[in-house]
Amino acid sequence: MLVVFFFVVRAGPALLYRRLHDVRRAAAAGLLQATSLSIPMIVVRLGMQLHSIDAGTAAAIVTAGLITVLVFPPVALTLLSRAQADERKAST
Repeated sequence: MLVVFFFVVRAGPALLYRRLHDVRRAAAAGLLQATSLSIPMIVVRLGMQLHSIDAGTAAAIVTAGLITVLVFPPVALTLLSRAQADERKAST
């Protein structure tokens, strides 16, 4: 659920790119924007210092951030390569 939350919040601004680029490129940009481990690590560190989150919640946040780093970039690169392949087909 946290991975979806990260995607929605951080990739949302990529919807504005749809005016400039096709859907695949905008989705790839959104996925790359949603990739982050540093922000979840800072949030966890601050939350633990303030005793506002427990160890289980901290682990879930860090795991979600790690999943975004491992999954989102390859998916984005796949989308970009398909967009380039479509452009090549259209130009020939």
